[in-house]
Amino acid sequence: MMYHKKYMDIPEDAFEIPSMAFHGCGSLKELVIPDTIRWIGHGAFDSCTSLERIELPQDLQDIGYGAFRNCSSLTEMIGADQFVFPGMKHVFDGCRKLDISSMTLGVRKQISFMCFRNSGTHWISIVMLS
Repeated sequence: MMYHKKYMDIPEDAFEIPSMAFHGCGSLKELVIPDTIRWIGHGAFDSCTSLERIELPQDLQDIGYGAFRNCSSLTEMIGADQFVFPGMKHVFDGCRKLDISSMTLGVRKQISFMCFRNSGTHWISIVMLS
């Protein structure tokens, strides 16, 4: 599926973004995910190579495997420091320009060491939540 939009607005009444929904959308530059979204499916934005900025909702509950993998232009992730990260494997793998070293991530159980593999993030500050 190919999309040719630079900015994507997801409907306010949506509660999930299905797996592979925007996979390979090469022209997408900015993404604001509404607060109603609770789940982002695996590979939902995989290989969106022009994606530079994403804004995550505060009440997001889960992000699927490789949801933002290979978003090689991604530099800014808003709201990540307020989101409680589940295990998440390969979610930001290959996001070479993404560096969230200045953020503190909340984690309930664990975070996969592969979550930020091949990204610009060299270290992560984590707060374990009960």
